[in-house]
Amino acid sequence: MEVTQDLPDIAVIGSGINRIHQIPRESMYLLQESELIISALNEPVAVEYLAEFADGLEDTEYIDLSYIYTSHDNEVRFNAYHEIIMRPLEEAKSRDGLVTMIGGGHPARWNFTTTSVKRLGETYWGLDVEMLPSIS
Repeated sequence: MEVTQDLPDIAVIGSGINRIHQIPRESMYLLQESELIISALNEPVAVEYLAEFADGLEDTEYIDLSYIYTSHDNEVRFNAYHEIIMRPLEEAKSRDGLVTMIGGGHPARWNFTTTSVKRLGETYWGLDVEMLPSIS
């Protein structure tokens, strides 16, 4: 028996504290169903794994925004944070399919970018944003 669920406009998922190995099945399902995966991970092993995972999916685009963590220039970092928050919102508004954003750790704990996507998406953009933690 196949289980289906209504997909949100944006899924914001956490990778857990142990790289990418703690993503639960529900989050993996959302990644597999995504039209676009936006990675905000800063762990090279996780970035590489996710890029390979997305490459194996048909009709799934992958965007890596990990460069945000490599610059010490405040203007570059400000622009990167702006992109990491606005990109999922803009992409979700312009697409029919699921946009999934994945960040490190727990998406609702001490994570300004992922909580901003949820708050702005629901409050100002009228999007259905689902936040899924991983196992920590």
